[in-house]
Amino acid sequence: MTESNEIRSAKLKRYLDTYADGKQTVFSEMVGILPANLSMMLAGKRPISNRMWERIHDRLGVQDETIQVDLQTAAGRALSRTGSEGAQLRRYLDQHGISQKELSDRMQVSTVAVHNMLKARRFRADTLANVLEALGVSEDVLMQKKRGASVSNFVPLVKAGQRRNPDFGSMSRVDLGNRTVGAGSILIEVGNDYMQPALLPGWQVIAAEVAADRWKYTTGLVAVLFADEIVIRRIRRNELVTNSWLTLECDDPAGPVVTVEKQDIQRIWTIESIFYGPPK
Repeated sequence: MTESNEIRSAKLKRYLDTYADGKQTVFSEMVGILPANLSMMLAGKRPISNRMWERIHDRLGVQDETIQVDLQTAAGRALSRTGSEGAQLRRYLDQHGISQKELSDRMQVSTVAVHNMLKARRFRADTLANVLEALGVSEDVLMQKKRGASVSNFVPLVKAGQRRNPDFGSMSRVDLGNRTVGAGSILIEVGNDYMQPALLPGWQVIAAEVAADRWKYTTGLVAVLFADEIVIRRIRRNELVTNSWLTLECDDPAGPVVTVEKQDIQRIWTIESIFYGPPK
């Protein structure tokens, strides 16, 4: 009997952590799956066919077997549909390829502590604050509909690299279907190949706005509005507190590095997921 897609998705997450250290772009190359499709498979939003499942194991050179951690992960994802705060955190970690070990390192707590957080129905106030600081996101982004976050599935579509001051309120909006996002989220079309292989020109990504008081904690793949232009880059080390600027780097070593002074930053978004990724 074919196992559930939930369990296959959980196994895929284990393979990602084991063979690619949680890096989706590296793993997608290993198994020959488009990053956009891999992201959806990991999130349980795209079925993994028997043929695709065999192909993944052939590429990795491993046998298909289910271990206890797979069942626990699958159960945790099922729990996420109940809306507990621990389950929402698990969902966020899974969607962004962040391992429990990485989160424990960021928070400077034990992996056991993180494991317990993922089972919690409600976080203590200090625990939630530490989680948000470690992830560099707002509470609305992490919890989505929980705690009264404003959500929508119609967002403005903008193109990265266009030099103009976008009036997001007056823009035509794109229907995201059954996806809901927080207030201030936008859909960004990638305009160049500076972030390859993670993002390619023409791809559209969902970006969640970061509150200004959280900018100093933000790292990873981001979109930044400054000088009336939105650029997509990666923040590897946030220097807003120490030096009052952000260094925005490309994944392509040949791409330009941009340094933006704090006073010149207009808005920041974190890249949450790929909405549309055409074939390479």
